[in-house]
Parts: sequence; structure tokens; C-alpha cells
Amino acid sequence: MDNRLLYQSAIIGGIIAALMDSLPYIKFINACCCMGIVLGGFAAFYYYRSQSPSEPIEFRLGGLIHLGLLTGIFGAIGSFIAHYIVFKMVGNWDIEFLKNMMDKLEEFPPLWDELYEELESGKYDGFAGPIILVQSLIIFPIFTFIGVVLGNKFLGNAFKKPQA
Repeated sequence: MDNRLLYQSAIIGGIIAALMDSLPYIKFINACCCMGIVLGGFAAFYYYRSQSPSEPIEFRLGGLIHLGLLTGIFGAIGSFIAHYIVFKMVGNWDIEFLKNMMDKLEEFPPLWDELYEELESGKYDGFAGPIILVQSLIIFPIFTFIGVVLGNKFLGNAFKKPQA
């Protein structure tokens, strides 16, 4: 495997996964099995295969794991940075979104009264950086690896030139 191309692919896929996880409202795509993060792994595989030399290489499981985990690590670090930038620009928009949704409800389910009071207390107004980083370092490599495997499954033969 070409290391320079491997790192380029992992960084591009990591950036895509990080943005899909941290941008307001776009991050809701991750409610469906972390699809935004899987898309980052898929994009990393696609970029690697599309930029590889004229004869496409066959990926073995070790190469897929390497690309998937590396993409996940870059994505987790990028997500942490992007979450911090979004927090500095618009504040803790997740909590505000929840409070706005709860304000529109006429009647709360039984346990939501306590949740609403806790959200209003200001306890969650700070930046949860360490929690975001640890969570991302666990979740991102798993789902970017799944994206790389899916990319290999669906695009593995797409870049092969027909035999003459």
C-alpha cells in the first residue's frame, strides 16, 4: 500500500466523517446507524481506489482494517475540533434544540419534567470536549471500518480495467 495515498485517503474520509458528525442539523444523519461516519469510510476507500496506479490493487483484510481505523482516528480528532469550533460559534446547540422541542410540547411525558428542569439549570452549558473525544475515538474507527468494507464490497471491482 502506498503510504502517502493511504494517509491522504484517511484524512479526506476523516474530514467527511467529522463534518457529518459535528455540523448542526447535518449530524442527524448519524441517527440512522451512524451513516455519516460510515460515509467517511466509504469515501476514503473510494478516494484510495480512484487515485491508485493504473493497475488496481486487491485489498486484503489487513489493508481494509488499516484504512478504516486510520480514517476513524483522523475523523475523531477532526470531529473534536469541529465540535469545538461549532460550540464557540453557536454555543451548545444540541441542548438548545432539545429545549426548543420540549417548549413546543403541550404536555410532557412523566420523566421529561425532570429532564427539562435539568436542561434549564445550565448544568450542560459547557463544552463536553473530553467526552466527545473519548466517544469519537471509540465510535469512529468502528463505523469508518464498516464504510471501508462496504466500499470494498460495492466498489471493489469498479476500478478494474476490462481485459483485452
